[in-house]
Amino acid sequence: MEQRPPTITRWEYLVMEASINYGGSKFTLNGELNNQLKNAALPAVLNQLGAVGWEMISAQPVNANITLYTFKRPTRAPLQNLQKNTDSAGQ
Repeated sequence: MEQRPPTITRWEYLVMEASINYGGSKFTLNGELNNQLKNAALPAVLNQLGAVGWEMISAQPVNANITLYTFKRPTRAPLQNLQKNTDSAGQ
């Protein structure tokens, strides 16, 4: 019987900055302001991200109004491309 190499779970990450102030809110996803989420309730935004496969792995308060949330989900990126990117990053 032919043995297959072990399956490796590869992840992609999303960092969301939530700024909630005086009843208004804004959300930045991976450094880009998302105007569609302006003034949305935090639970609604978290549910939207969860619905498309993002799992929150950390929440870090920056100050009284800003919190950074980190999410991950499995990616289907080919391993050889990932290896190529990793190799070139170390040079």
